[in-house]
Amino acid sequence: MLALFVAAIAVTTSGCGKNAESDPTSADGSLYALLKNNNFAYYKGENVILSPKGSSPHGPFKLRFNAKAMAALDSTGKLPAGSIFPDSSIVLKEVYDGDKLKQLVPMMKSSGANSASGWVWAQYGDDGKIIYSVSKEGEKCVSCHQANGNRDLTLSFDLH
Repeated sequence: MLALFVAAIAVTTSGCGKNAESDPTSADGSLYALLKNNNFAYYKGENVILSPKGSSPHGPFKLRFNAKAMAALDSTGKLPAGSIFPDSSIVLKEVYDGDKLKQLVPMMKSSGANSASGWVWAQYGDDGKIIYSVSKEGEKCVSCHQANGNRDLTLSFDLH
């Protein structure tokens, strides 16, 4: 599946406003399919909505990880300081408005096309609408996430 995702990134990208599900061979469609078809575990095993901290633009969220990312976490449920996630790890924020899922905001560890600082960045509506395409290469994401680079550009571990 990762090979299909990387191939899709190299071949095509999707623009904002389109639906990721409508073109599963696009880079956005491939990543969105991974979000929908992967088994994800909740941060610290807790299915709870976390409050955003600082200047987070995402709002209240649940934090989830695919199996590859989970394997990199320590016994406290966090990525050890100074560590990095292995390729194809996915960190997924499910953003909520009250108790309603509003957006999916994934980071996928990759050094392939459309990646920035080792991650592919995206944002989708709960209906699959592309809000922030992988083709933008994290241009609005990396600067904030680099503010605390000691946990592979992930901020939640230091805030929760």
